[in-house]
Formats: sequence, C-alpha cells, structure tokens
Amino acid sequence: MIHFTTSRRSPIASGLSSRCAGLPPPLAVVILLLLGLAIAASIRTVPTMLEYSTEHQAKPDRTTTDMLLYQSLAAQVRSGRNYYIAATATQREAGYPVRPFVTVRLPTLTWLIAALSPPGAHLLMLLLVAATVIAWVIRLTRIIHPTLPRMSGGILLIIFGVMPVTYEPAMWFSESWAGLLIALSLALYQPGRWWPSVAAALMAVMIRELALPYLLAMGLMAALAGQRREAYGWGIAVGVFGMALLGHAQAVDALTQVGDRVSQGWNGQHGWSFFLFACQQLTTLTVLPPMATAVLLPMSYFGLAAWKSPVALRAFVTLGVYTLMIAMVARTDNYYWVFLVGPILGLGLLFAPFAFVDLIQSLRRRRP
Repeated sequence: MIHFTTSRRSPIASGLSSRCAGLPPPLAVVILLLLGLAIAASIRTVPTMLEYSTEHQAKPDRTTTDMLLYQSLAAQVRSGRNYYIAATATQREAGYPVRPFVTVRLPTLTWLIAALSPPGAHLLMLLLVAATVIAWVIRLTRIIHPTLPRMSGGILLIIFGVMPVTYEPAMWFSESWAGLLIALSLALYQPGRWWPSVAAALMAVMIRELALPYLLAMGLMAALAGQRREAYGWGIAVGVFGMALLGHAQAVDALTQVGDRVSQGWNGQHGWSFFLFACQQLTTLTVLPPMATAVLLPMSYFGLAAWKSPVALRAFVTLGVYTLMIAMVARTDNYYWVFLVGPILGLGLLFAPFAFVDLIQSLRRRRP
C-alpha cells in the first residue's frame, strides 16, 4: 500500500501528493502563467485543426482503406497462406509501399486474429480493456482515498480513455492493442516490482514497433533513477524485440522487388494542431467541441506533471514523447497513431484540479 502525506494547506487534495503544494509564491505565479500561455497557444491552433478536419472529410477515409487491407490479410492467413507472401503481394496490388520493410506491419496481430477469428480477437480485446481498467482502478485506490467522488472521477476518465478501442473496427489496428498494453504497463508499474510492466510493454512492441519509444523512455528513466536491475529488464525487452524485428526485416526484404513502391517516409511536421485533430477524431474528446479539447489537453499534461508519483512521471513522459512523435513525424494519414496514448490521454485531468488548488494556496501563503 502506498501512502502520501499532503500539506495542511491543501485539504481538497487530501490523499494526493502534488508537486505544487507549498511552492514559493513567485514560482506558483510562473507556473500559472505558463499554464495559461499553454492553453492560449493551444486555443490559437483550433482554426488549423479545423482545416485538417475539413481536408479529412473531403478525401477518402484512409482508416477504412487500411482496415480492408488488414481484414484481407487476416482472411488469407486464416486460409493457410504465408503472412509475408500475402502481405507483400496484397500491398503491391493495392498500391501500398512495400519498401522499406517497416511498411509491412509485424505479423503478430494478423496471426492472432487469424488464429482466434475476428469475433474471438474482438472478445480478447474487450478482456484487455477490462484488465486495463481494473489495473488502473486498483492503482488509484492505492494513491487516493477511495471516496466516491474521486474514485468515480478516476474510473470515468479511464473508461472514457479506453472506450474508442471497444468498437470492432479498432481491433484491426495494431496501435489500438499497443496503446492498451502501454496503459496496462503503466498501471502495473512499481519501482520494486517492474517485471509485469516490462512484460506488458514487450507485448505492445511485438504488436506495433511504434511502442519502442515507450520502452526506451522507461528504461532511460529507470537508469536515471539508479534502478539498475529495472534498466537491464527494459534493455532485455528491447533486445528481444530487436531480434524479432531483424527477422521481420529479412522476411520482407526476401520478397521485395525492384519496382516496388517506396514509402514517402515520416516527416509530417504538422505540429500541435494536428495532434489536436487526431484526438478530436479518434478519442472520446470527439464528443466535445474543439475548443474544449484545446483547453483540456494542456490541463491533462499539467495534472500528470504535478502529480508526485513515479507512475505519473512515466505517464507524463510517455504522453509527451508520443505527442511530439505525432506532431512532428506523423503524416496526415497516420492520425490513428493517437490510439497509442488514447487510454491515458485524460488521466491527468483527475489530478489537475488538486494541483491548481495547491498553486492558489501557495499564492495565499504568508511568510511568518
């Protein structure tokens, strides 16, 4: 059981440990100003985000096209065809790039769906959703006093985060599975008992290689914290994935042809507005006005940064890494990468109000 003590000046945040509690008034002012500037800058990008939405509606839905490709591959593998032969031939015929090897998805998810059948795989995803929600609920009960309002707020935020991947179409995208496993890995993380977190992360990266930045970030933070055994654990997971990726590369390269289409690469550099667009399209934020999304996302980052907990720091770094990756690297048709962080996107909103109250109380603090 993890216990945190809180400042007597922060009764509303009782049961939470905020980095904003007891700060000198000048520093509290600086943090409030930075938060205000971040929200204002986010709001300014809303018109550009709406332009992405307009462009998206005016052209064929890439997610539908990609889903048809994944369904075709699963059906072919289920009928007995070799995955790599099916993938390279189908992508070539459909006009998809086949080079470099990363344009062909890792076979893990296709093998899984082919083995279980689509209904069975969907049931497995729902079980993974339930496991992720339960793991986070248990984690929150160890951090905050389990009063009804707080636990209800935490459970709702978690459920809202995983809700988009409960729908059957999300099952066909490896980012959905990897994002759930990353969220589960964070919920299971404890400095002295890190192996369940590593195991969940290894499953994530074996489904989608874009989970690799998460493993690298977790390993780096463990090394910086002096947790040598944990850092070695993350390093071993990266090494296992590296060997699997090498085998994948060799299998794809053996089937490529001289005239195969080459990917245009990842160099989108569309910025924060594109990340807002992705969140507005494929997360539960889609039920809110774009202006609300622009305000709530910086608040969620602030809540994770202010929450004084090892898992919060790792969730904050994870969210930051993938935000930068989507904003600076992803092309416009890669917006479904947001599935990788969708389950934890709003988690910081549970802690932001407590941290904000601590900042206000720091401003009101008097010197003896």
